[in-house]
Amino acid sequence: MSKPFLWSATVGEIAALNLVFISPTRAQVRQITHVDICSTDDSLIISLEAPNAEQATILQTDVGNETILDLLITQLGEGLAADQEILTNGIDRVSVEPLDANSVRIRLVGTGGPPTVNISQDETQIVLDVTPPARSISCRRCPQPDYPDAALSDGTEGSVVLSIEFDTAGFVTGASINRSSGNASLDQAALEAALNYEFEVQGYGDQGGRILIEFAFDVE
Repeated sequence: MSKPFLWSATVGEIAALNLVFISPTRAQVRQITHVDICSTDDSLIISLEAPNAEQATILQTDVGNETILDLLITQLGEGLAADQEILTNGIDRVSVEPLDANSVRIRLVGTGGPPTVNISQDETQIVLDVTPPARSISCRRCPQPDYPDAALSDGTEGSVVLSIEFDTAGFVTGASINRSSGNASLDQAALEAALNYEFEVQGYGDQGGRILIEFAFDVE
């Protein structure tokens, strides 16, 4: 009778994992018979059909922008390997490939961080509900716009909404008027201020992003 064995691996900067599993010679190797990858604007569903799927052991590690899932004592059916790019917002790539003779690796690459995976298993399939890494943005340097002298003297008030583009470091690369205040000097003051903004950003990957900000000019 085969004995349990000690499995150890080191991935990137992740500390070594030391886990006890049953030897493949003792356990029945399951085979994935169908792979379905379905993407939407904000999530990704990966369905893997296999007998006794509820018994599959899945190891998950996060390395940089990647989430890696290893299915042990599992084989991938012929022709089912997949490698796709840019499936949905915040997820750049997904691949499903054999890792070795009795393991399958699923690799998910996020934009600006590792995707989050919710795993569900039943007798016939493993379902991975993948969501992009969380995005956040806050002001690092957001100076108040100067109130135009003429508008201030006249008591002119208003608000302008700007569309502001920024790079991966949080520096503004462009700004345009999304909704005018109705006063050219107020609009221009908001634009000049926005071009000097700097943000703290997370989860926007290597292309930066865009944000809408409302500037309100009120005479006190």
